[in-house]
Formats: sequence, C-alpha cells, structure tokens
Amino acid sequence: MKRSRFSLVPLLLAILLFFPPDLSVADITARSKAGQNLILYKEYYALVVGVSNYEKWPKIPFAIQDAKEVAERLGPLGFKTKLVLDPTHRELLTALTEMVYILGKDENRALLLYYAGHGETETLADKTKMGYIIPKDCPLLKTDPMGFATHAVSMREIESISLRIKSRHVLMLFDSCFSGSLFALVRAVPHDITEKSTLPVRQYITAGGEEEEVPDRSVFKRCFLIGLEGDADLTGDGYITGSELGMYLSDKVVNYTNRQQHPQYGKINNPDLDRGDFIFVPLKREPGPATATRAEPEEKSAVAQELDLLREERKRNQELVAELKKLLQERDQAGKPATAADQKEKQDLERKLKEAQKESKAPEGGTVAATKGVESPIPPSASVLPQLASIPQGASAPEIERATLRSVPMSVGSKDLKEMIEKYNFPFQTTNPGGRFPRDYVDNGDGTVTDKVTRLVWQKEASSPVYYWDAHKELEKLNARKSGGHQDWRIPTLEELCSLIDSAKNPQGFYTPSAFRNPAAPCWTSDIDEHHAQARYTKFQYAVDFSRGVFISAASTHGIVSQTLAPPRTFCVRAVRSLK
Repeated sequence: MKRSRFSLVPLLLAILLFFPPDLSVADITARSKAGQNLILYKEYYALVVGVSNYEKWPKIPFAIQDAKEVAERLGPLGFKTKLVLDPTHRELLTALTEMVYILGKDENRALLLYYAGHGETETLADKTKMGYIIPKDCPLLKTDPMGFATHAVSMREIESISLRIKSRHVLMLFDSCFSGSLFALVRAVPHDITEKSTLPVRQYITAGGEEEEVPDRSVFKRCFLIGLEGDADLTGDGYITGSELGMYLSDKVVNYTNRQQHPQYGKINNPDLDRGDFIFVPLKREPGPATATRAEPEEKSAVAQELDLLREERKRNQELVAELKKLLQERDQAGKPATAADQKEKQDLERKLKEAQKESKAPEGGTVAATKGVESPIPPSASVLPQLASIPQGASAPEIERATLRSVPMSVGSKDLKEMIEKYNFPFQTTNPGGRFPRDYVDNGDGTVTDKVTRLVWQKEASSPVYYWDAHKELEKLNARKSGGHQDWRIPTLEELCSLIDSAKNPQGFYTPSAFRNPAAPCWTSDIDEHHAQARYTKFQYAVDFSRGVFISAASTHGIVSQTLAPPRTFCVRAVRSLK
C-alpha cells in the first residue's frame, strides 16, 4: 500500500515546536582589541544530551542532572536549547539529524552540542582508534559487537554531521572518554579575536582519552561552567573562544582530577573548516547591529560601573534606614511594657540603624577601587549590613596588572616565540633587553613564592640538574610530600618560565628576581621544539638560561640514528602550580 505523503505532517509540526522559526534578527557581534566590530551570528543554539539510565552499560547517576544544569546555564548566554535525556539510538540520531537539517541549515548561527554519557573506543584493522558515544539502548562492544555497531554513534558519523551542517561555527563537547582520529589536536595558543575568527570552524573537546574514566561527579562539567563565567577568557578580551575553552579545560581538568583525566581538544582536520573560532559573547557585552555610519556608544569605564554599584548600595542603605526607623517608631507607639528580650531587640535595631545611617552618608566623590580582581561590594541582607569600602578623595587605588599565561604544553615555533615576547614584553636579552613584565611576588615562607600578577606559585629553589626523563620524578617527589601543601606541581611552559627572566642581573650575575634562588643550570620547560634541525632524529625541549636571560633548546632524549647527534642535557627543574 502506498503511504500517504501527508503522514509526515505531524512530525514536521513537532520539529517546528521544538525549534520555532521566528528567531531573533539581532546580530551577535564582538569588538576586537583593535576596535573592529565583527558580525558573528544571528543566534546561538545548543543540543544538550544526557544519558544516565543505560540498559546494558553501568548507569551514570548524575549525567542527566549535569545535562540539565548545562542547558540551564547556557540560557543566560543567549542560547536556545533543546534538552534530550536518556535517548535510544533512534532518538539520538533523530536529534542529531534535526541539528543538521533544521538548525544547521542557517549559516548565521552558532551551534553547540554537549553530550554527557558513556564513550567507547574500538581498535580498527589498521590499528587506528575509533571513538563512539553511547545511547541508552546500546549493547556492549565486547558481548555484542554487531548490536554495538548498529546502535553506537561513531566519531566518523559526528564528523559527517559536522560537514553537513551549514552554520559557520560549530562546537561539540563530549563529557566522556574515548580516542578517535577525528580530532586534529593541534595545541595552538589562543589569540585575540580578529576578522579571521569569523571564518568557518568545527571544534571538539572531550573529557579524556582512551582507558580513562569519567567520575560520577563530573569535573569536566564543573570546569566547563566555571570557564563560561569568565575564567576561560585566557586573553582577557572579554570573550571566550573555543580554543581558549579547550586549553582551559585541558589544564583545569588534569589538575582537579590529579592527572586521572586528560581532555582532548582541537579542530576538524579540514583546511576549509579549521580557520575560525567559536566565540561566546556575554549578553552584557553584546553591542548593537554594526553599521558603517553609526559609531557604537563607548562602554562605561570600570570606575564608573563601580560608582553605579556604590550608588545602588547607598540607595538600599537609605531604604534600610527608613525601615529601621519605622520599626522603632512602631515599638515606641505600642505602649507595652518592655521585657529584657524586647529591650535587647530594640538595642540591636538602634545599633543597626546607626551603622546604616553611617554607611548611607559615605562620601561619593572619592576614587573607587576598580582594579581587575577587586570584588564588588557585598549586597545587603536582612541580618548583615553592607560594609562599603572607599578610598579617600585624592588617593589612588592600588592597581595590579594581571596576566594569564599558557599552562598547557605545546610545540613552539619561531613565530610563536616572537609573538610571545611582543605580547608579554619579556626582557629577552638578545632581542628585547629593555622589556618590562609586571611582577608582584610574595614569599610564602614554606619554600614557595606566589606571583600575584600571573597567579602562579613557584618553588623558590630549583632542583639539581637532571635529564628531562628524570624531571617528572622530581615532580613526583614534590607531590608525594605535598610540598607547600599541594600535589599539583608541574613543569612550567616556556611562557610561564620566561615570566621569571629579570631585566637586569642580580649581584650573583643571574637574570633572576631576588625572591628566587639562582639555578645551577638552565631550567627545563614542558614545551617542545619540533623545528630544530635534528628534531626528526631526537626530541628537543625548550629551557630558560637565567645566566644569560635567554631561552634555549636542548635534546631531551637520545638520538636514534647517529651518536654524533646532540646528546641529551641535564638541566634544573623549577616546579610551578596554578592558583585555583
């Protein structure tokens, strides 16, 4: 019997109910540091999937709860979200297909996929690895490989979905652990957003690699949500890109799981879809539609915004004063004999009234601390009166210039080195001897030093010289004895270690700040020099030579071709950790 062509109408109506077509026409734009206004998207959409109650796999108690929380938190960022919970393989494929042909048909949209559930890895005939995400009714690979193949969604299918989507920017996050050849995993330094950022891109982030397990309480999800609050803005431009988010999660999840999870991130291995960057634009920062003839209003300065907050606090204090006066008048007019409890309550009200009156008369003309990192005044509550901080008129607020340095190891080329020196103005003695990088050190008295500018904690004294393969053993010793009370010490990146190069020699002849003890040799970094002339024969690692105020590259393994190749060197290790 021939099926009526009208039988699809209910399905199409259901799809339209999930994704209504009358979307906002307002452009989402961003402003580059150079002042260029970049038109990004018409709107954000997200498909959030959570699978907890598996039929044949171990249940994941909090996956559904995590998915709901992610969907809820994406709302204030402007995302219209579809939430899919405990889907079967048909339901999951339907949701992904809708993402392609309903949401993904519009180029001017940014699409995000978030999946929380099991992942699996299969070794193929050519020994490569294929990753899968697992719907509710999927069999186990080991017990039913054919059933697994017909139910699991492979990364190859995810790649196909990415290619069929027409939207300019797509970011997919998988809160599960597996391997897969889909991800290019190029460790690139996040750059400030430019016109290049608006080019097409497909980006991916996973919670971990093969053989790693995601805990019931997802650290990946928690770090993702904290990152969206602003912590993942590594360049400090007010926006968060997919590259920044990937690097941020790679760093934080490794630390918070004690190196039990190693998130993977990267862009699709396609020259036409790996040029841009997914950009989260906070609603409070969203400018209006861009035109060539109409200039955007200037944003309020930080000081002006802080003054507005103080005015609001004063207004609330004045309202509180009026309320307290009213309560006292009502008590006096009641004419009832006052008990000891009544008297104490009255005294408390009078005390609060006096404090509130004092705060409501705080001078407004003083300079307000608006330095990045200074917390806003605490909002008043029924039991605690706000204590507003003010700086006397004519005094200036202490200002700490902060810098966020890359903490994830990467392969560094000559272009990266040049950009790093220019960006941070490191006093590299051969090319930028007059450089000035801000510092604000605090000796913690336990063998560690905190740099308040970079929020890094350093070992005050470097280790004795060791081969690079033994450097990690030095870290294991530090972490085993909880040096400084912590177990997340690591080898610094080149960016981090270069922040310790001083602009002038100390009395001992080293370009080392006085807060540190001089190393007995150059210090290892975790960054790789893959552009060395002999890199094809042996591995080269960057190091910093504080006796000359420069960074160098040295062999960290034995050569595999000839004994005449550069032999491995022994350098010091100055361990570092990031403040949470």
